[in-house]
Amino acid sequence: MPTHHAASLKLPAPIASFFSSETTDPQAADAAGARTTVTAQVSGNFPGSPAQLRFAFTVAGHLITRLEIGS
Repeated sequence: MPTHHAASLKLPAPIASFFSSETTDPQAADAAGARTTVTAQVSGNFPGSPAQLRFAFTVAGHLITRLEIGS
């Protein structure tokens, strides 16, 4: 089971709930205005697991209004 870093990254609530899975472990976060980019290790039953992905969130209030995922 991975060590989860979401609490120590102080992510906005809608983003923290996105990373509540046992298979996604946020490693780093960078916020600029309404946009937060999170680098996370994602593991599961797929070729190349675990993989490191970047999730770029745009948040308005308590809602995620845009999400971009890349490697």
